[in-house]
Amino acid sequence: MKLSEAIRLGATLKPQAFGDYYVGNASCALGAACDAVGANPSAVSLPFNWDISLNKMSKLPCPSCEIHTGECIVPHLNDTHRWSRERIADWVATIEAEQTESAEISGAVHA
Repeated sequence: MKLSEAIRLGATLKPQAFGDYYVGNASCALGAACDAVGANPSAVSLPFNWDISLNKMSKLPCPSCEIHTGECIVPHLNDTHRWSRERIADWVATIEAEQTESAEISGAVHA
C-alpha cells in the first residue's frame, strides 16, 4: 500500500491530531497511515516504499511555505500548516507519481 493510500484510509478511522502521532483518540497524518497498515510510527520498520517516499520528501521544500525542514514534510504540513490528512495524502501522491515515473524512465534507459 502506498503511503498516500494509507494516510487516506487511516484518516477515516480517527479525528486528526496535531503535535504528535497520537493525541487521545486522534492521529496525525503519519499516525493515520500507520493505523491503516498496523505499523508502529516510532518503529524503524515502516514499509519499505514509505521509507523511499519519506526520504525523498525530506529533501523537498514545503509546498506551503517553501522552507526546507531537512525532515519529512508530512508532520510539518500536519502540525504547522494544519493541512487535512486528505490534502496531505493528495500531495504525497504527487511525490509517489514522480518516483514511479522516474523509476519507469530509468528502467527504460537501462533495459
